[in-house]
Amino acid sequence: MPLTEMFDAIEWHAEARSLSDRATYYIDAFCRVAAETGAHFVRLDSGEILNTDAQKAMHHSSGFVLVLSRKTAKKWKDGTPSLWMLFEAFGAQELNLGWDLASTTGALATMRPFDNGCWAFGAFDFEIAHSLSNLAIQADKCTCSHDMDRKMLLHQLGAGKLGIAGFESRVNTTIPSSVLGAALLNVTYLDTESLSCMVG
Repeated sequence: MPLTEMFDAIEWHAEARSLSDRATYYIDAFCRVAAETGAHFVRLDSGEILNTDAQKAMHHSSGFVLVLSRKTAKKWKDGTPSLWMLFEAFGAQELNLGWDLASTTGALATMRPFDNGCWAFGAFDFEIAHSLSNLAIQADKCTCSHDMDRKMLLHQLGAGKLGIAGFESRVNTTIPSSVLGAALLNVTYLDTESLSCMVG
């Protein structure tokens, strides 16, 4: 996902949550490497990643946001998102943090509404919403390029409060229901021709 798109999505989310200009976002993908010398970076090993400042920061966070591009959302639709992204959501779940979804055009709340009482802010990307409307995520099918990371992450998921199956069920119901809720508030998300046939 291009950084410009990521930061556009974060701006939408910050506005939706009425956060100050000094609010801090920890971007997990940026926290799995350690600077070595100059512009060179060294990838942290699995054990080190679990003890990064970003992981520790989640314990002091007020919420969690999944920033999604159309390409990333398509992977969720196909059941092959990054196992690391799933693990980030798992960490938020274990800490009872609310989940939000953000795109370059708007944001959705999943567990608690935004400060204005609404569950949708801006105009959440239609294609992303469509991709997320029906999920069947299985952790062991998710993408992870390092075998040691995969084993470690699956172990962590299995040790959670809900177990892997329970967490997968939470993901597969929470995200689609949030997208559908926003759809009901925005006719552009709906196939009005099909809807009129169903109603008629």
